[in-house]
Amino acid sequence: MNRIHITDDKALNERMNRVWNKVLTVCIEEKFTAKDLLWLAFLLEQEVQELYLSERSKTDAENG
Repeated sequence: MNRIHITDDKALNERMNRVWNKVLTVCIEEKFTAKDLLWLAFLLEQEVQELYLSERSKTDAENG
């Protein structure tokens, strides 16, 4: 399956890779169209950005 690198946080990357692989599996099984995939990619990008910012805020707060 595909691997993505989002942050230097190994646990977060692993979690996101598991989600990404599940999404790809569903897309293949459901025979999504190119338009469906573009919309899904947009939504996933938004979620990843929110998750990254949330995790970064936590790390910044912990580090002072």
